Amino acid sequence: MGLLDGGGGGTSMYLVYKHTDKCFWLGKEDIVEFDKLVVDVDSVKTGWGIFSDDRHQYVWGEKPGILGPKPADIGDDYWRKAFSVECYIKDTEESVLWQSFTVGNCNAFNALTDTYLDRFEEKKPGQVGAFLSLKDDKGRLQVAYKDDKRNTSWPLFEFHSWIDRPEGFVSVIAAAEQNKEDAKPEISEKDIPF
Repeated sequence: MGLLDGGGGGTSMYLVYKHTDKCFWLGKEDIVEFDKLVVDVDSVKTGWGIFSDDRHQYVWGEKPGILGPKPADIGDDYWRKAFSVECYIKDTEESVLWQSFTVGNCNAFNALTDTYLDRFEEKKPGQVGAFLSLKDDKGRLQVAYKDDKRNTSWPLFEFHSWIDRPEGFVSVIAAAEQNKEDAKPEISEKDIPF
């Protein structure tokens, strides 16, 4: 399967790993530290991502791990392998979307999936994966590097177990869609001009 969008700060629903800081962020402004990450492996999407026209764009494959054809590049911007997965940060009790096409985030996601794939048949319907965020001897994220130049890194995780979905773990995608629906004004007969 081995294969984000950083929203604003504050209450952002987007989780992203940043190589420069060697830490996870919620959106663009808030660092988030955690020891336990719960992952809805049934929500995994893989495909292609691009940042063009001042926005992130994604094209998802029909099944996780199976990429469709790479879309045509847009000017100087090119499509890269991407993933999306809904997560729950156990330490802060926040539901987040981890979605990206950066090398470091994709490698982190690949490494995370490698820790549970051989135990996937143990998963019961509706269960989610519990993962430990590995730390070094100073309590910082334990990371792997692409090569000796250390230009690209990604955090490492250890699979702990399959667990029942925590009560506070909500689908951020479904919640966002519901908020859009709730924001639509109701139209009554008196609003119709004919």
